[in-house]
Amino acid sequence: MRSLYSGLSDLRDDDEWWIIGDGSQPIAKSLVESLDDRRLKYLEYADPNSRYGNAQRNFAMQRATADYFLFLDDDDVLLPGALDCIRQEGQHNVPLMFRMDYRPRRCTLWKTRQVRKSNVGGTMFCVPNILGKWKPWTLAKNPGLSDLQFIQETLTL
Repeated sequence: MRSLYSGLSDLRDDDEWWIIGDGSQPIAKSLVESLDDRRLKYLEYADPNSRYGNAQRNFAMQRATADYFLFLDDDDVLLPGALDCIRQEGQHNVPLMFRMDYRPRRCTLWKTRQVRKSNVGGTMFCVPNILGKWKPWTLAKNPGLSDLQFIQETLTL
C-alpha cells in the first residue's frame, strides 16, 4: 500500500501504473479498484517458475504503452519529486540510474558508478521502452542476480 501511495499524487493524466499480482491478490485488487483511477491498471499473472517478480514485470511491459519504464516492488517507495525528476531526465531518451536507499543492508546504492553485483537493483533503473527482459528464475545464470542481468542486457540494446 505504501508503494502505491508513494507515487500516486505525482502521476500525470498520460501516465500508467501497472500493478501485477503474483496470482490472486484480492487485497491489492480491492485497493486498486477502490482508488478508481484510470491510470492504475491491475492484472494478475502467476508463474510457478517466477521469483522476484520477474515474470510479472515482463507481463506488464508487454502491455504498457509508456515511453519509459520504472519498476517499483511492493516493499519499495518513491521519494517525493521522483517522477518529476524522471520526466525531466527522460527527455534524453537514455537509460537512467538513480541511487536508492537500500534498507536490508542499511546503505545507499550505488556505491560507485558501476553496473556490477551488489551495486545496482531493478528499482533504481528507469529505461526507455526498448529493453531486455528479466530471465525466468529457472534460466538465470544466477537467479539472485536477475536485476543485474536485466540491466546489462538493456544497456546492450
